[in-house]
Amino acid sequence: MNYGDCPDGDSGTEPYIVGHHLLLAHAGAVNLYRSKYQGTQNGSIGFALWFRWIEPLTNTSADMEAAQRAIDFLMGWLLDPIFFGKYPDSMQELVGSRLPSFTTEQIAQLNGSLDFIGINIQTASYGFETDFYLTQNKTCYYLDSKTNLTGYRDGVPIGVGSIEFAVPWCIRSAVDYIKNHYSNFPMFVTQTGIAYRFDSAEDTVDDDERVEYFETYYTELLAAIRDGANVKGVYAWSLLDGFEFDLGLRKRAGIVYVDDDYNRYLRKSALWFKEMLSSYPIAVDVL
Repeated sequence: MNYGDCPDGDSGTEPYIVGHHLLLAHAGAVNLYRSKYQGTQNGSIGFALWFRWIEPLTNTSADMEAAQRAIDFLMGWLLDPIFFGKYPDSMQELVGSRLPSFTTEQIAQLNGSLDFIGINIQTASYGFETDFYLTQNKTCYYLDSKTNLTGYRDGVPIGVGSIEFAVPWCIRSAVDYIKNHYSNFPMFVTQTGIAYRFDSAEDTVDDDERVEYFETYYTELLAAIRDGANVKGVYAWSLLDGFEFDLGLRKRAGIVYVDDDYNRYLRKSALWFKEMLSSYPIAVDVL
């Protein structure tokens, strides 16, 4: 299969055009809000990025650079223009003329157009260098970073699970990256949690795995905050079962189970949250 062969468009150019105009639309919306509404509403404005931490598969320079490129293409793509006035160098080098450019006026409007960074972080993968274009002849956003991903190193999974792994240290790696790369800009973990296959209400109410997920992830996040990461809040994914993006009702992410008649039942994870929030006020204040 030619991964970049899109029958209804161009996967090598259109994602970059869309991302470029999302940034311009964001800058325009921020300018409007700050000039007309922020003075009276005193609100903050930012955006949330879907992200997964990319750990080098090996300690070779090739894999370390590949992991950084993957992060550039996921996070730097939309944050670097705001903080540094340009796309990441790796994107400019690998995408070339397919990557749109900013005018001086657009860079000026993008500069400082965030009050906070939102990050959706659930999992991590290993990254290793791969030149897809040795076998693929169509350009594609997913191939341009020359980084391949895997969940295994020497046959050992990166975390708990089979497809979407629970990797507690990934949340600390992600917020520490923002701390170090973007001058510890204020951030919210706008989404972290895990979805499990839905078989029956009984199976999913007793969600011990989800309890362990939140407990281990929040422990890592709290350690990052105590080390100075400027995290202002964290949101669980999610409060209620919902209709998930491409999974429908086959997987459930809520700490509250919702049945076919929309009745709601607390899962063990919801009871854990209740206990955590009432028993550890110091930790809650820090978070």
